Amino acid sequence: MDKLLIGIDAGATNCRVAIADSAGARLAEAHGGPANIANNYDGAFENIINTTAHALGKIGKNPADFNKVHAVLGVAGSNLGDFAAHLSHDLPFANHRVYNDVRISIAGALGENYGTLAALGTGSVFARQDESGFKMGGGWGFLMSDEGSGAKIGYHLFERAIYAEDGVFEHTDLTRAIIAEFDGSIGTLVEAAKAMPPHEFGNYAPRIIDAAHKGDANAKAIMAEALEWIERQVDAIGFREDQSFCVLGGLGPIFLPLMAEKYQKAYIESKGNALDGAIMLAAKKWGKS
Repeated sequence: MDKLLIGIDAGATNCRVAIADSAGARLAEAHGGPANIANNYDGAFENIINTTAHALGKIGKNPADFNKVHAVLGVAGSNLGDFAAHLSHDLPFANHRVYNDVRISIAGALGENYGTLAALGTGSVFARQDESGFKMGGGWGFLMSDEGSGAKIGYHLFERAIYAEDGVFEHTDLTRAIIAEFDGSIGTLVEAAKAMPPHEFGNYAPRIIDAAHKGDANAKAIMAEALEWIERQVDAIGFREDQSFCVLGGLGPIFLPLMAEKYQKAYIESKGNALDGAIMLAAKKWGKS
């Protein structure tokens, strides 16, 4: 049997698995449920295994063949605690490597190029690959990180509405409107915000972006602060003007035109997605030369 390579993109929203031959040519693909090992280890592990079995089944293989395949996994939550070591111990594959999901994202986006990645969605994370290897910045979650993300932009709207009510900032239509939606009460707004998961804060991001385009001062301030953080993170991770720069995620097209000229000049379109990156890394490790 030709050596089988597996790429696994195990994210917070879903798990995607691709099967490839030893040259990296795609044979089959399958999708499954969420697989953030820090949020729900057992559920994530089950989804990784079941989705892999589904993909193998499409080429006539079954779970008995797990110990014959070679896998690269990019797994959400693997940069926290000892979850990656736990997962690595439990996996049934002949060979495998467990990385954070941003590792396979930058490999897919930049291919073999050296450069920097900013991934801007509900969360945010920054990464770099060059002759010294791989480096990641941010990505520590909503509570302690994720500046420049949809979730943090939404959070800062709630924060700014509170400060405006206290007289620290001037109110605008946007901050007045958000308070009005919570019965005109800061107390009600605060209690609601305490229970909001990151994606619910992220739901406010399009509204803030639209308000900023229309000139709302508080929306513009929130966006300007987010942009400053993004550029600082990109520089901190090691951005170089003579190397590639890629921006991913739903907010990528929003912020890229706002960034300084040096970033725009270095920008390249993504060469592929995270699953492409996982297969590429597996082919480099175990595939045909």
